Amino acid sequence: MRQPTWQLDAARANLASDALEGRLDLTAPAEGLGGLRLCGTGWTEAGLLGLDWKTPLPIGPEVLAERFARAADLVAVYEETPDRPVRVDAVWRVRGPASGEGFLAALDLIVSVRTSRPDVRPALFVRSRAAACEVLRLADAEAGVFGPVVLSPPCAVALPSSGGASCVVLRVSGKRPSYVEMAHPLDCPDDEIHSPAEGAPFELAHRLFARPLEKGVILRSRVRGLWVAREQDVSVAAESYRRFAASEPPLGG
Repeated sequence: MRQPTWQLDAARANLASDALEGRLDLTAPAEGLGGLRLCGTGWTEAGLLGLDWKTPLPIGPEVLAERFARAADLVAVYEETPDRPVRVDAVWRVRGPASGEGFLAALDLIVSVRTSRPDVRPALFVRSRAAACEVLRLADAEAGVFGPVVLSPPCAVALPSSGGASCVVLRVSGKRPSYVEMAHPLDCPDDEIHSPAEGAPFELAHRLFARPLEKGVILRSRVRGLWVAREQDVSVAAESYRRFAASEPPLGG
């Protein structure tokens, strides 16, 4: 079995594994992981777990200060600038299922922020877009109950963190696997789903680090994406979210 591996060509990263293949441009991280193939087959139009600043700026070598691939980890360091006063360390980490886990593949985005300034607001977003025919949200994490998210394009629906878990299932057309995305409850993200136009991909956005960031403090947040067989997507999503919510923060980052 081929282990997940990232390969870097300048700032472009290619992911190869038996379960998941894709590509990510570290100079355009908001686009996320695209060109996806799942178990050797094209999946759907998508750009997943993209990292986006509220203030969009070109990302040149002075901003993308460090990048490297380490087996299943793709690491990028974005230095702070006068317009974006936080340093961002991002890790895209891919893995297959462990024993008892029912998903096909998993991709984590682990984001750490720090600043040299006295008091700033990071204003970072994680964005995923995918062509989906149905959207479900985990309404009761303990009971594993999902409810539909009704969208009439063009529109945006806010999904506040209070009263619900940050876990969404995007079902794509046909018999292709569903995509599940979740943010850790300790990170308390504000979520929003955009439906820009009829037939266009949905966009799911998590706003991270809502509270102020002080000099000398490191904040870390986690978002996970899973691919799950359509027939069992909600049950696997609910159990995966419970495990994710109970997991310890990753060391290092």
